[in-house]
Amino acid sequence: MPSVRAPVPRFRKPSLPLAGLLVLALLLAGCVEKADWETQQRSASVPAGDLYASHTVGQTFTPTRNGLSGIEVILVDYGPESGRPAVPLELRLCRDLACQEVIAQATVLPEEQSHNRTFRLPCPPQGDSAGHTYLLQASAPQADAPARATLWAHASDLYPEGSLLYDGQPGAGDLNFWTFYQAGAGEVAGSLLRQAGEGLFPLLVLALLLLAPGYLLARILPRSGQEDALTVLGTCLALSVAVLPVFLLLLSQTSLRLSPWGVRLGGGLLALVALGLFLRDLWRGRWRGYGRGMAAPLLAAIGIVGVGLTLRAVHALDLPGPPWVDAVHHALLARLIVERGGIPGDYLPHAQVSPATYHFGFQSLVALLHETTGMPLPQALLLVGQALSGLSGLPLYVLGKRWGGSAWAGLGAAAVPSALSLVPAYFVSWSRYTELAGLFLLPVGAVLLERLFFRTSWHWGLAGSLAVLLAGLLLTHLRVAAFLAVLALGMFLQAAFRRRYDLRSLVLLGVRALGVGAATVLLASFWLFPSIRHLWLPALRQWPAAADETSLYYILFGPGEPVTQVAFVGALLALLWRRRQASLLFLWVGLLPLLAKPSFVGLHIGGVVDGLAVSIALYTPLALAAALTVGGVIQALRRCAGWFEARRPRRAGKLLLAGMRWAGALLLVGLCLWGAYELRDVVYARGVLLTRADLEAMAWIQEHTGPEALFLINSYEWMNAVYAGSDGGAWISPLTGRRTWPPPALYGLGEAAYIEEINAVAREAMAGPDAATLAALLRRHGITHVYLGRYGGTLAPEKLASPDFRLLYRRNGVWIFALEPPVQP
Repeated sequence: MPSVRAPVPRFRKPSLPLAGLLVLALLLAGCVEKADWETQQRSASVPAGDLYASHTVGQTFTPTRNGLSGIEVILVDYGPESGRPAVPLELRLCRDLACQEVIAQATVLPEEQSHNRTFRLPCPPQGDSAGHTYLLQASAPQADAPARATLWAHASDLYPEGSLLYDGQPGAGDLNFWTFYQAGAGEVAGSLLRQAGEGLFPLLVLALLLLAPGYLLARILPRSGQEDALTVLGTCLALSVAVLPVFLLLLSQTSLRLSPWGVRLGGGLLALVALGLFLRDLWRGRWRGYGRGMAAPLLAAIGIVGVGLTLRAVHALDLPGPPWVDAVHHALLARLIVERGGIPGDYLPHAQVSPATYHFGFQSLVALLHETTGMPLPQALLLVGQALSGLSGLPLYVLGKRWGGSAWAGLGAAAVPSALSLVPAYFVSWSRYTELAGLFLLPVGAVLLERLFFRTSWHWGLAGSLAVLLAGLLLTHLRVAAFLAVLALGMFLQAAFRRRYDLRSLVLLGVRALGVGAATVLLASFWLFPSIRHLWLPALRQWPAAADETSLYYILFGPGEPVTQVAFVGALLALLWRRRQASLLFLWVGLLPLLAKPSFVGLHIGGVVDGLAVSIALYTPLALAAALTVGGVIQALRRCAGWFEARRPRRAGKLLLAGMRWAGALLLVGLCLWGAYELRDVVYARGVLLTRADLEAMAWIQEHTGPEALFLINSYEWMNAVYAGSDGGAWISPLTGRRTWPPPALYGLGEAAYIEEINAVAREAMAGPDAATLAALLRRHGITHVYLGRYGGTLAPEKLASPDFRLLYRRNGVWIFALEPPVQP
């Protein structure tokens, strides 16, 4: 396997305002605090030493980045039942080991002390912190006996660049801590430009993947009076994301298979055909008028999308790989697509799961980008995910313009996901890119459904493109497909109510819906039917009901709160004005929580949709509410401008309208810049599993172990009785092709007996048995190696100090052991 690796009108000096906006975005985003991924110790197993009188606990550490701006620790509180005195806890951060040069200190009062509370000790940014050794020291000088509070630590030495100190003397283990650094505007801008230059070819390939296939489908859609250059762009993006997994699924049913040269040659031909057709369409005037009067909206769109993409690039800056558990099985599925040359029918040898039932739309994009460019899978996954996140406003522009009645309403919708809501920007912390890809398709799917239902005549191009998009949505994320189904039901009822006195028209409406539905199911059937049979029907019967509630937190965070308040008022006014779209929006938002809690209406079924999936999707209805709000404002301003023009010279009215357009463009971009500044630090510092040290170890594994190797990794019970890796060992399967125990979370889709076998071994191994017991357990299940990542976990190197284990690799906090054959008596 490879190294799993339209014309617009002219306006004066467009480059100057564009350059100014991008520079301003970089400067605002540049004041960002980021985690130093290599300078942290994230595991905790024991409280650090007792603090009282002159007794102290300390930790030395050496940042890898300049600009050290703070350190986080986690408190231990023994509680009042311990009888220990509750006294203030003193924390000091020093530039020297004698703690003579204190750069920050804080007092944690007794009322602020709670068990497992995270405490941040900020400091002035240290410009020369990289490579310099610092000391964090904790004490409780007011206590005469061991204080009630101390800090969490790990009994093993998991951070090789520093030491745990007791009363100034080195001891075993390390404190549990995270460090952060302040990245200046110049550093951020330089890093972004350098990465853009180095990744120019993958960026170009990704642009072609996201535009060329969709343009071929967009050409067969019927013309609409509401279209403009931005609606065509948003439609092309969504259709491209949808059609690629459908194509791969159909290709997998033949004897043809993907290969690097086949993908490059086919992709190049597809790009040339799409470009040729686009130029031909321009020459023949197909898109004539699509840019008329769009100078200010286009500039606003460039600013909004530019700010969104810049914010996503800042979030991904310095990440060694995509965070959290989800990224591991996304990358593994992309690897399997590359290895099999198509959509895999099972997950062997990594997980005993057959047939394959996990959605694969987003992973198809990652696999194609990796196959075409050779970009390593972690970076390809991060690039595709962040690109879709930054561009997510464009599909919403299409629906927002249709519902709000103007390009400005569409831009209001586009601004929300770009920089005015915590999600989808926060998806990077979980690598929740599959749901993001589904939500990327939803708005254009809603537009095409609405056109189908309210159109007076049949159009094969519309029906075909809609079927492809809906099939792509099913393959990308079934839960989001359910969200769209609820919205489509409302649209269908509205269209049926409008035709309630015309029986023939009602019958034709039903036939259209059934025809497109049948085509959709047919396109996805090779994957859909096995998934329904082996996953979703058992899930409805066996999975526990979702326990979490739908929450507004993810849209009310930061800039989202005032945006939500204004959008709600605007949507409510639109409802009072009897806008059809407003009633549909409120119906949709009211029904979505029922998907997560069907027990509200008496349905007691498994929790296939949880409250979190609904909560993090609410930015879509929020964006549509913003579109209705902006649309209402535009309508009122047009009436005011008409009144003004009727009483003033015609030229004055035109100048007023032009001034309002440019003021609106600057206002929207300014709001996005403000939102980006508020959201600049949202990446979750504890979600990253993969480090550069782990990447070096992966290269060693690929070179020095055979494909039969099976690695025990640190793990924990993640969700629904599924264990997941807690350090970089989780990435062994997608990066090296070697198997791990537990496997990536896809094993949770297997048979109950298989899942329980995996869980039982992981549970026993993580319970901390002695070396001999652990070795016997591993031998019974064919496990040949043990991998201990830099971030560590329950398994520790000293527990493997036994003749049963042989150390093969030790570098930068990563340990690899081989299980020795049993000694014959």
